[in-house]
Amino acid sequence: LSAPSRAAPTISQGRVFVITVDNRLIAHDATTGNVVWDHGGLIESAGLLGAASPATDGSVVVSGYSSGEIHGLRIENGTSVWQDSLAPVRRLGMMASLADIEAMPVIADDVVYAIGHAKRFLAIDLRNGTRHWQRNLGSTSTPVVAGDFLFLLSNENELVAMTRRDGRILWVVALPRYEDEEDREDPIVWTSPVLAGGRLILAGSDETVLEIDPSNGAVLTEWESRNPVIIDPVVVDNTLLLLDESGTLTAYQ
Repeated sequence: LSAPSRAAPTISQGRVFVITVDNRLIAHDATTGNVVWDHGGLIESAGLLGAASPATDGSVVVSGYSSGEIHGLRIENGTSVWQDSLAPVRRLGMMASLADIEAMPVIADDVVYAIGHAKRFLAIDLRNGTRHWQRNLGSTSTPVVAGDFLFLLSNENELVAMTRRDGRILWVVALPRYEDEEDREDPIVWTSPVLAGGRLILAGSDETVLEIDPSNGAVLTEWESRNPVIIDPVVVDNTLLLLDESGTLTAYQ
């Protein structure tokens, strides 16, 4: 690669798509590893540590860069279909102004749901780039799409439920932000939510795992993991997988 990558590759239609830290999307042939095409965004001097993997429906690949740019590109040749930006309109401060996109875009029913760190959440038509709606929400966690609804964890540790059609907020639940709330010490980092078994599941760096009712935001169950968890949980075959900070992978039935 021309530069390091901090995001997992995405594989589709015989292509392996990799985003590098210098804001380039490189498409490799999955069989030979040869570069088929590459696309470059604006260079950004400051950004978050992670990155967002590309998303694709098999015909268009969507990439978000640390500059806040988001592009829809033809999967076969990298031709631009549309482009937009999640960068802030006004610079409000060092951290608040970081335009980085660390949450992976989500594609559902030809609509791209993309959220950036700098409080811009867009629903974009996959085919032509038209905006369906925009909301002033910022996050580094990948949204969950389920039926007619969206669920996401904001930068303020608020779990938010929204409608997909118009981005209307249905409920908001404030999650703990500090282990010591009184002195505001030891910040808690929560993972992106995962929807399984009729509940939203989130893990925290304070060893807490929450199971939340997606219909109203009520906490159904709270239990402790073996160690702090900061990597998003995965559910497969009715099994919840948690990788904690000690490097231990634990499966829960």
